[in-house]
Amino acid sequence: MIIPVLFVACAKQEKLDKKIDSIAISEVFESRIHLSRIAQIDSFKIVNATGYRDLGEVKYAWPFYDGWIVHSSLPAAVSRLNQRCEVIQQVVPDFRLGEITSVAVSGREIFILDRAARKIHRYDDSLKWQEEFNLPVFAQSFTMLGSRLAVLYTGNETTEYNQGKLVMYNIEQAKVLKDLIPVSAKQGKYFNFLTTYHFPKSTGETFFWDSAINFIYAVDKEGIEPVYQIDYGTWGLPEKFYDEAEFDNAYDFVMQLRKQDYAFRHFKVLVNEECILLTFEKAGDYLTSLYSRTTGRTITFSTMTDDTQVFQRLDDIKLQFFVSFYGKNSFVGFLPVELLAIKDNAENPDAEVIAGKAVLVFGRLKHPVVQ
Repeated sequence: MIIPVLFVACAKQEKLDKKIDSIAISEVFESRIHLSRIAQIDSFKIVNATGYRDLGEVKYAWPFYDGWIVHSSLPAAVSRLNQRCEVIQQVVPDFRLGEITSVAVSGREIFILDRAARKIHRYDDSLKWQEEFNLPVFAQSFTMLGSRLAVLYTGNETTEYNQGKLVMYNIEQAKVLKDLIPVSAKQGKYFNFLTTYHFPKSTGETFFWDSAINFIYAVDKEGIEPVYQIDYGTWGLPEKFYDEAEFDNAYDFVMQLRKQDYAFRHFKVLVNEECILLTFEKAGDYLTSLYSRTTGRTITFSTMTDDTQVFQRLDDIKLQFFVSFYGKNSFVGFLPVELLAIKDNAENPDAEVIAGKAVLVFGRLKHPVVQ
């Protein structure tokens, strides 16, 4: 492997007139919101995995030509689905692929990260294995900018190859190109949350977010630049919080934060042309905010009720429900079987009794999602 010469940068040079938009999180949030207020459900489809491993917990989904690529866990699998949500190809861990940490789709190629082995595996559009690439760092998450440029998210782990959270890496040449966003000693000690999807994509756009940073960055082959600042207002951690923090370990750090009225981490960010969704933890509770990219307004809520009377226990899966945003204002939702209760209602032609099957929900966010 080529040992690179490192340089650490915070972002590519911004233009003087570059405007960073603010996502102002509502400090007065709604305890409960009706799904019909923010979204139109177009359909739900039972996943048919006959001959393949059933989907467990869906982590992420990508539109893929005539269907979908879905990463699920418990059990782990990457599945290609057709428009009827029938599994037609699938990758599961085997002698070559130890674990499926996260997945990236670039054109007609699918890339799978095996964090423990420090490898990226490339598959074709039929999910046939093509080749593997060694990595110099342990990555939690990644994206591909083309077929050879990987952007690796390392969390707060630093090594001889990186002093930053992001590594831009040419997988063919085994060469670190850029090392971005330096990790402070305090963040490395206290802020180590394992999350696996940090690169949401909208039409022609790739973004990056991190739990410990209140910025969302645009990502391209030149590097990164901040485009949104997440403003938690009075809920935000004081600017010097990490520098002044003194705890024995990350667990004590989190337990102490949960006793205070701070929004101290966000752990899911989804983006389409209309909207940005982010979920975050505040004082031991979990909240969701929807930000309209067109109106600049935000709504924040704690629980979500399905007032269509089809999915009876939506509140229980509020953190899992949205698994992908794409296109103008579309989304994919996921309903795990253990929480699913669907009425057999003759007035609803889509409703049927389901046993032992995962369900994907397809819909559109209302425009504008925030009035």
